[in-house]
Amino acid sequence: VVMHRLLYFAYGSNLWPPRLQARAASCIPTTRAILPGYQLRFHKLGRDGSAKCDACFTGNDAHQVEGVIYTLLAQERAALDRAEDLGRGYDAHWLDVESEAGVVEVLTYRARPEMVVAGLKPFSWYREYILKGALYHHLSSGYVEQIVLQQAVSDPDRARVEQNHAILRCD
Repeated sequence: VVMHRLLYFAYGSNLWPPRLQARAASCIPTTRAILPGYQLRFHKLGRDGSAKCDACFTGNDAHQVEGVIYTLLAQERAALDRAEDLGRGYDAHWLDVESEAGVVEVLTYRARPEMVVAGLKPFSWYREYILKGALYHHLSSGYVEQIVLQQAVSDPDRARVEQNHAILRCD
């Protein structure tokens, strides 16, 4: 049986390997990459009412989203689609990213236009996934600083906080 793998570009909470492994157990980080002409924004309305990440197209050459290319088994894509609320929260896109291995076409998820809401803030635990992932994968210091400076709010749902802190403590 041939197991087909696909390339997935993570730039948000899935940067933290244990977070993505909970969704797609076969995932393996392969290389850092950038998505030029896009900007990381925390403006996608999540199911929990807080802000989630989006790779927002700007067309500005000065903008880029940093992230990591993972490989994962193609049959795990359905679970990833569910986690990303495909068709309701995010849409799947095949985009070219610039990696250390050259230009690579990857699957990624971008916020649906109707889910973009100005003024939202992420929960602290969500921002922590992105920050830990960015540090783990050695993304640029300027990019890490951008994540650190993103304002976040406390999640009033203690059970959700504990569930996410358990995944954040994995190394």
